[in-house]
Amino acid sequence: MEEPPKKSNWKFWIYLSPLYLLLAVPLVKWTMRNNSSNFNLTNDEYKAFNSDVGNVKKKKIQNYNPELNDVGYTLNYRSGGSDNGTDEEIGWGSKEGYLLAALAQNMTDHKVIDELYNNKWMIQGFMARASVQDVMFSSDNIKKMLSDKNKVNAFLAKPAIRSLLNHPDTVQIILDSDFTKTLLEDDASKDFMRDSQAIAAILTDNRALVRLIKIPVVKKFIVTSPQTVKLAEAVGWK
Repeated sequence: MEEPPKKSNWKFWIYLSPLYLLLAVPLVKWTMRNNSSNFNLTNDEYKAFNSDVGNVKKKKIQNYNPELNDVGYTLNYRSGGSDNGTDEEIGWGSKEGYLLAALAQNMTDHKVIDELYNNKWMIQGFMARASVQDVMFSSDNIKKMLSDKNKVNAFLAKPAIRSLLNHPDTVQIILDSDFTKTLLEDDASKDFMRDSQAIAAILTDNRALVRLIKIPVVKKFIVTSPQTVKLAEAVGWK
């Protein structure tokens, strides 16, 4: 809080002291929680990737299991660019539902979104998920996942995703992030993107995906990204 002008009555600020205390207590507790080094580690082991070029290598790691409502990031002080990630950073990606919760609560905070989706340890945690590794095992598994219209549409209908699609600046940050680059540079993704017939068939069967790729910020990315050339060709944009 700024200091009062010198001409202000000093007694007025003393009378406000109880208000300062009421505000300070929850703020201190919130800060201590977000910077705590006490993690609730699970006994589950996750497979993490240790990538060569474009490949996912499977490795056993232990993971932090963050609470879904604990999304008060202090990302400016994290070590996403260092060689030693924290269990918490890995947990951001590995915890089912956590990224969506974080996205929903930080939708318009571009700095938080940028740092989160470019945090290599978060990406490692996400790629370590068993469900993600199952899908990224082969291009056939990607086709199977995208062909499941009910699951795809249920995901697109999630409140966080619907809100995201109304914030093109946030969408752009995610599309340009290392998170998206990692997914597109995986061998299974590259194989899938070469199969223009499969892409055309999936889009023909799911109009929700067609509407998604026609969103201006998404369409621009598809047309200009080298990794999505075949997708652009399949829909007649190139």
